[in-house]
This record gives sequence, structure tokens and C-alpha cells, in this order.
Amino acid sequence: MGVGSKVVFLFLFLASAYVVGLLIFTKGFLLARTMIHQNSSCEVEFATRSSDLAHGGHRGCWTHARFKRAIIIIVDALRYDFLFYNVSLQSDPPPYINKLKTIHALLNRHPKNARLYKFLADPPTTTLQRLKGLTTGSLPTFVDAGANFDSSEITEDNWVDQLVNQGKDIKFLGDNTWDSLFPNRFYKSFPFPSFNVKDLHTVDNGILKHLYPELRRRDWDVFIAHFLGVDHCGHRFGPNHPAMADKLDQMDRMIRNVTSQMKDDTVLFVFGDHGMTRTGDHGGDSEDELTAGLFVYSPAQITASSPPPQDKPQVIQQTDLVPTLSLLLGLPIPFSNLGMVIPDLFNHCPWWDTQHNEIRQVFHTIKALHLNALQVSQYITSYAKVSSDFPQDKFRSLQASLQRSEKELEALITSVATGSGSHGLLDRFFNLQDQYQEYLSQVRAMCQGVWAKFDLTAISLGIVMILGGVMVNIILATCWTGDGEQFPGYFPFMIGGMILQVVYYVLHVTVFPPSVPSVMGFVIGLVLVYALAIVLKKRIDEVSKEMTLSQWADCGVAALVMFMCFAAFFSNSFVVYEDAVVHFLAQSLLWYTAIRVMINSTQSSSSHSKDIAGRASKKSKPSFVHLSELLTSPAITTFFIASFCSLMLRFSIYFRACREEQQDCELSSFLQPLSSFGEDASGYKNQRYFFSIGCLFGTLWLIRKWLQHYGNLNGDGINVLCTKFVLPLGGIACALYWAVQALPPKELDALPPWQQTNMAQIVYICVAAHILTTLLQPLHVYILDSSPSNTVNVPLMNRGPEHAVPYVYKQLQQHWNKKNESETPPAAYGLGSVYSSSLVAFAASLFLLLGLLLSDGLAPSLALAVLVLFVFMELTSAFCIGATSNSGVPQGPVPWIPIITHGLLSSTFFYATGHHATIPAIRFEAAFTGFHGDFSTNIIPALLITLNTFAAPIFFAVVSPLLLFWPQLRGPLNQWMTSAGARGRESAEWKGDFSLYDNGVLLRKNLFCSCCRMLLFHAVKVLGAACAAALHRRHLMVWKIFAPRFVFEAANLIIVSAVLLVMMLLVLRVDHAVSKLTKTLQKTS
Repeated sequence: MGVGSKVVFLFLFLASAYVVGLLIFTKGFLLARTMIHQNSSCEVEFATRSSDLAHGGHRGCWTHARFKRAIIIIVDALRYDFLFYNVSLQSDPPPYINKLKTIHALLNRHPKNARLYKFLADPPTTTLQRLKGLTTGSLPTFVDAGANFDSSEITEDNWVDQLVNQGKDIKFLGDNTWDSLFPNRFYKSFPFPSFNVKDLHTVDNGILKHLYPELRRRDWDVFIAHFLGVDHCGHRFGPNHPAMADKLDQMDRMIRNVTSQMKDDTVLFVFGDHGMTRTGDHGGDSEDELTAGLFVYSPAQITASSPPPQDKPQVIQQTDLVPTLSLLLGLPIPFSNLGMVIPDLFNHCPWWDTQHNEIRQVFHTIKALHLNALQVSQYITSYAKVSSDFPQDKFRSLQASLQRSEKELEALITSVATGSGSHGLLDRFFNLQDQYQEYLSQVRAMCQGVWAKFDLTAISLGIVMILGGVMVNIILATCWTGDGEQFPGYFPFMIGGMILQVVYYVLHVTVFPPSVPSVMGFVIGLVLVYALAIVLKKRIDEVSKEMTLSQWADCGVAALVMFMCFAAFFSNSFVVYEDAVVHFLAQSLLWYTAIRVMINSTQSSSSHSKDIAGRASKKSKPSFVHLSELLTSPAITTFFIASFCSLMLRFSIYFRACREEQQDCELSSFLQPLSSFGEDASGYKNQRYFFSIGCLFGTLWLIRKWLQHYGNLNGDGINVLCTKFVLPLGGIACALYWAVQALPPKELDALPPWQQTNMAQIVYICVAAHILTTLLQPLHVYILDSSPSNTVNVPLMNRGPEHAVPYVYKQLQQHWNKKNESETPPAAYGLGSVYSSSLVAFAASLFLLLGLLLSDGLAPSLALAVLVLFVFMELTSAFCIGATSNSGVPQGPVPWIPIITHGLLSSTFFYATGHHATIPAIRFEAAFTGFHGDFSTNIIPALLITLNTFAAPIFFAVVSPLLLFWPQLRGPLNQWMTSAGARGRESAEWKGDFSLYDNGVLLRKNLFCSCCRMLLFHAVKVLGAACAAALHRRHLMVWKIFAPRFVFEAANLIIVSAVLLVMMLLVLRVDHAVSKLTKTLQKTS
């Protein structure tokens, strides 16, 4: 096995170990509750439907059915303040306020026929999880959020299945998620694609086309309509946009038309499944996301109580809809329901004369609460038989309180029947109602507490696995050095131990029954960690003997910063303000690097300075000479370059998004789409658009100039032509796509779908073509035959002959014995940057793709990242050259300081591209960049969303191998910062990164060690996130802060590992092409 295969295998093995550790930890940390596959039935011991039917009403199961039909209208993301009519507002209200006037009118005209509630959702506030809760009455878990784009059939008992079992006909219109959750349940359905958040009208207009005719047919028992326009408007523009007012006006007209067609036997529910943030997103647990609204109405009276004051709305849980709807329609309450009936809707019964009898009102409410409580008791009793989650003391206490309530109910019924004990009877009924409500609330609270359950064994095993991977990573990143191809003697044992650990963990999770103890896993893990610690300590002792004081300082600073990154995850405040923390650390390491470069350049030029001082003492104008040379000295030049880099990095804060917890944060206008600005902001729209395309084309131009500078755009190779012409074409298409997307919403929606998407698709084609040609023909090198018969007098380079590679002849003489030494060897343009040019060309393609997905607002941030990266590479090159003991070109792996700085810059621009480690911060609209309508598969939207979310980590991982090659190039800034040291090498021929080809084994090992160091930085962070999440698993903010941070960090590690592996393969592909080129040169020279 060659060295190239070895490094790929080792890196793949290391990444796999991390993934296995993450999966094991995730299995223990993000557990779903145990599902009870039982369904409620009409025949239960506690139901009293026969006595109820004696009073009248429609036939039901557990009780009479108050209504024969129900209309359920879900307006996705209908926040409570969208429903609430604020009469105190005088003028200029936000676009979403006071638009649903029909609801306000019904509440005023028929106060006992209508009710408005605050409708609290359970996090996570994603549509799929909310629909599960709204139909089953159960509570979601955090891990369910990941299934939002992979809808699967609901098998838990729910009111949809109960309707079907009772022979009821359901008619559905709207979000096709319902068809995925309840296949073949609907008598008639009109589903519409739901995932295109840029489409405000297709679903809503499709529903309205069929809504009124289907309602009038009255061939249904339950009618469901799920509108998406309000939610999509929030995602696209946010709530504070005129388009939101238009959508709410449309919903108001729809509600007015529906209520006008209703009859007394029908009840209407209008509600939102969740709310939305001030930016229009949802998925988390902020107040705006959790607070939806519920409006209930019927032409017949539905309640005997007076409405509450407007400033004190009644607050209910979304799960309360399930038992309320079930009993109003005469259905059994779904078995796993934890909701509580809404008391207001059960204190009136038209055929039992409750209108003027307060005792009958409260008794009718108690009957519903009684059935609800017994159903919940039946469920938690069944759950306790299959799971030990519930605290036994709490469980017994709740069951005892229910028994006391049941005895009190029997006593009250006896008192009413016999007429005895009538004194204080009403108060006793009210107390009993409070007892039932308290019981149901306490059960819900208990379940919420215990269903955040954790498998501590899996959590511990996962952490040990990740820790073992980190230790192996450190050893691989530091121990396998030198020119030899053989592994150190302990490598097979180390790798074998890791494989044994991985195999055991996989078997324990997938094959072994739960009764098998996991002690062996801990033993294997701890023994491996102990053995790795011994090897690591031995290696540190060996290396420390050869280290200088400055190298000790570098390692100490690197270790300190990595520990700070690890420890920061344990503080919720640091996680909330992590964007500022990583920005500060990146700035600090940049200046540490600059100071080290200044110290090295000052020391190397001390003798040169003495010569200058000696000559200046003999001249009459010494002050001017000293000032001029001082300002152009390497130290001062480094200071100005570092200042410029810090300034550019500072500008990145203007592209950050705001977390809900960052109260002092102001939303950046760069995060708002151009189409969200009105005509009064046309000047700003134009300025931002031209600024964005200026950044796009400016970056592409700088990349082109860099390639020209090193002679990599000569010739007419397919890869050179693509770089010259295809990438600019893609840039033009990207600019035109942004212009189309900046149109006002009505004008944009009026365009045919192909006109909305074709420019972005051209960008995809250009990027794919450029990447393909780079892979097939990776070398941007042009060979010019310089034999006397056809000599061409052409300059070797645009920037001087030192950048061509005439030394190829000498190299070929050394490696291949030439027969005819008198022949002139061919000249090779761009050979001195043969590795770097391929990586830069690949990065240029990725820059164009990510810029398109980030949109016009955030593409300038990516351009800023390119500029910062260029200056950082030059600064790192000066650092690496200065840190080389013989003041020559560095030949080892990338030092730790540049590696960690690179990782911190990656994290900094993760936040500077408008992202945060929260579910609402995911920009789902990226899935429709270049596409219109729904997808037949989730692969494409998932890929586009991933590229958008992790744009910065992916881009920085792609350019990371340049850290190894860049010091060989001796770029202009590098020369200014190390000019004194460079003078000592003026006599040497410039070889560029082609010099690394001389020792292929060392190149591969340095590449591997450098990638391992980069991976280690991200692995330490994910270890800290995992440990913090495990430690704070009972913290109030675990699901809001610590769990999402772990999920994002784990995803980041997996993505970065995959990208680094791809880049290793690309470098090996380039090296193979260089080897073929040298053989060709040997034959032709």
C-alpha cells in the first residue's frame, strides 16, 4: 500500500471513529419517548354515553356529540397578535395588525358563539411536529425536529383515525404533509406542495379554488384546510412587509365567506400551528414562535360564560384541541393524549337547560374533565408498565389525587340526586373542576420532565469514543513525520484498538439486547484512552527536547485557545454570544502571528540594520533615510498588513444575524432580501445590488489576476478556457438572477417559473463544468517547446522570468540522466504554482456557487472572507518562514497557530454569513435557488440548505491545503514582511510549490498531518459541545441552547471531515498529474 493510500485510509478511519462516537452519543442524548400502540375505543368502563343520549344531541361514543360537523382551518404560522384586534392603535400599525376584521366582528356581535385563545405550541415549532401534537395530543421530543422533511405516517392514536373508525368522511385541502401523515384517510383530498417557501400563492389559491364548492356539497363530516401563504410570506419577507398584509386580508375574506355558509350543527376552528419570529422564522421556542392563536365559532351558542377581558386572554395548550374536538364530535379521546378539554366549550348544553342553571353548567364541564382525566390516567398507567420513566412517588401521588376526585364526584352526584347537602354545592363543584384541571396539568408537567430522558450509558460511551478519537488524532497529527513510509510500531495496535472499540459499540447498539451490560465498552474505551495517553506523553517528551522557546510559546498559545474553545460550550452566555467570542479569538491569534513575524523579521535584519546605521553616519541627511527605511521595514509592513486584516475582519460583524437571546442586537439590512424593500428604499436597493455584484466580480477578477501572476492562464487548455470564460459567464448569470429576485413580489410571481430560475441554473451548469474540467485536467501549466528549431521570443511571465521554471532542466538532469545535454529544455509556464493553482481554481468555482446560495445580501461577506484569507495566507507564510530554523522554505506540516487561526476564521464567517446554531436560523429558502415548485426527492433541497448553512466551514475547508503550499510561493506581501530574510535566498532559484514534488512521501505525510490538525480543532469543539450538553442535560436552556449547539457542531465536524477528505484526494490527483507531466518533459527534452 502506497503512502497516498495509507493517508486516505487513516483519515477515513479517523473520521469514521468520530462519526460513530457522535451517533452513539446522539442515540443516548436525543431520545424519543416510548410509543404506546393502543387505540381508544367506544366501549370503555368509564364512558356514560347512554345517560347522555337520554338528554338529546347527536350520537357519540363516550358522550353525546355537541356538533355533527367541524371545519378546521389551519393558517400556518398564524401568530396570536395576527388574530387579536388591537383597538388602541390609532395610526400606522404594522402590516400584520388588525387585518382579521371578521374575527373581531364575530367576537363582538356573538360573544357566546365565538372564543379567541392564545394557543401555545410545544417546541420544536416545526410544522410536522405541530401536526403530530395537534392530532394525537402527545408531546414532541427534540429529535423529532430532524424529521420535518421526511414525513412518515402517524401510527399513534389520533382523532383523524378515530373519525375514520366511526365512519366519518374527511375532506382535506392544502399542505401535502397531511397526506404523508395520514395516507388513505381522506374521503376526498386536494393536496398541494408545501416546501417551496418562496411561493406565497400556489397552495392558498389552490385551496380557495375548491374550498367553497366543496363546502356547499356538505358530503363531509370534517373539513380540513391548511393554508401556507402566511408562513411562506414570513420566511420570504418577515411579518413587517406589505405582502403580509395582503395575505392576512385574503385570509380574512376566506373566514368571512366560510362563516357565512355555516349551519348550527357545525363548529369552526381557525388556528396557527406555531408563530414566527420578527424575521419570519420558526422552529425554536421563543415566545413569538410558541404563541399561536385559536379562534372557535359556531352559528349556535357554544359557551355559557362571558368572554375574558381583551388584555387578559385565556391561554391554552395546543394539545388541548385534541380532547376538545374529540368530545365535541362524540369521538373517543386518542389514547396517548395529554391535552385538557377547554372548559369554556363544555359549560353549555342546549338540550339540558344549562343556560340559567350554573350548577348544570359546571357539572357538564366536570363530565368532560372526568372523561379526559380517566383517559389520561389510562394512558400513563399503560406507559408505566412498559417504561420506568415516571418517578414512582409522583406517579402514585397523582393517581391518588384522581381517586379522591372520583370519590368527590360520586358524592356530589349522590347529593344532587337525593337533594341533600345542597348548601355550598356550587362551591364544591367548582373545587372539583379545579381538582381535575390540576390533575391534568400535573400529569402533563410530569411527562414533560421525564420525556427529556437520557441514556447515560450511551452518552458516556459516545464521549469516550470521541475522546479516544481526539487522542488518536493528536498522535496522527504529530507522530508520523519524516521521510519514511512505514508506520511507527504502535500504530497497528492503536488502530486495532479503535476498530475493536467501534465494532463493539456498533454491536452493543444494534445487536445486543438491552439486558447486556455495557461495562465491556467502558473497559475497552478506558484501556485505549490510557494506552493512547502513554504514547502521547512519550511523543511529547521526544518532541519537547527539540523545541525552541518560541515553539514552546506557539504550542502553549495554541493549546490555550483550543481549551478556551472547548470550555466556552459549558456557558450558555458564551454560546449565545459565540459570534463575538470567536471573532475576538481570531483577532487575537492574527495579532499574535503578526507579532511573531515582526520579531522574527527584526531579529533576521539586525545585522543589516547595523550596516545601514554605519552608512548613514557618514551622510548629511540621516533622518530622512532612517524614516523612509523605517516605514518600509518588514516589521512596520507586517503591522500595517495585520491592521488591514483586522479591519476587514471587523467589517464581518455587519453581516451577522441576531439570536433571540441577544437583546442588544440589531437586525442587519444585508439579511433582508432586496424584494422586501419598498419603493421608498429604491436608492438603497440599487446601492446594495451594485455593491454585491461589485464584490462578486471583484473577487473573481482578483482570483483571475492571481492565476495570471503565476502564469497559470497561458495556453488554450480546456481548464484554462473554463477559468477565463465560464466562471465570468457564471458570475453574469448570478448577477442577473439577483436582479430578477429583487423585483417586487407581485411582478416576480407573475413571471413564468423558468424565467425565475434559469439564471441560477446557468450558474449551476458553469460551476459543474468548471469543477469537472478541474478534476479531469487539474494542471494549469503551459509547456512551450524552446528547441532552436522553433524558438519563440515570448516573455516567460507577466511578472518577470523568475516565476517561470527554467530550472526544470536541472531537475530533470538530477532525476533522469539526459542523453543530450546540449538541447534546450522546454519552458513550463505556471509550474511554480502547480498545486496551488488547482486548489485556487477549485475554490473559485465553490465561491461562485456559495455566493449564489447566500444571495446578494450575504455574498459580500463571502468575498470579504476571500480577502481575509488571502492576507492571512500571506501572514501565515511569513510566520512559517520565520519559524523555520534554517530560515529556508518550510518543509514540515502546517504549524498549530495557523491551523487554529484558520479554524477560528471559519467559525467567525459561519456567523458572518447570517447563521446561528439555532433551528430558526436555517435559511430554508436556499433550497429553491434555481428551482421552482416541490421536489420529488429531498436530496437536492437538503444539499442546497447544507451548502448555505455551512458555506463558510465548507469554503475554509476547501482552501485549507493552501496553508501547506502557500509559503512556497513567496507572494508579494510575504516578501515585504520577510525581505531581509529573503535576501539570503536571492541566489537560489525560485521553485514554488513544485519543490514539494521532489519528495512525494513527505508531501503526502505533511498533507495528512495538516488535515489531521484541522480536523482536531473541530473535534475538540464537538467534544466540548457533547460534554456540555451531557452536563447540562437538565438545564433550563438545554433544548434552546446546548442541544442545538451540539447538533450544529456535530454536523460541522462531519461536513468538514468529508470536505478535507475530498481535498486530500484532489491534491493526490494533482500530484499524479504532475508526475505524468514530468515524464512528458523528460521525453521531450
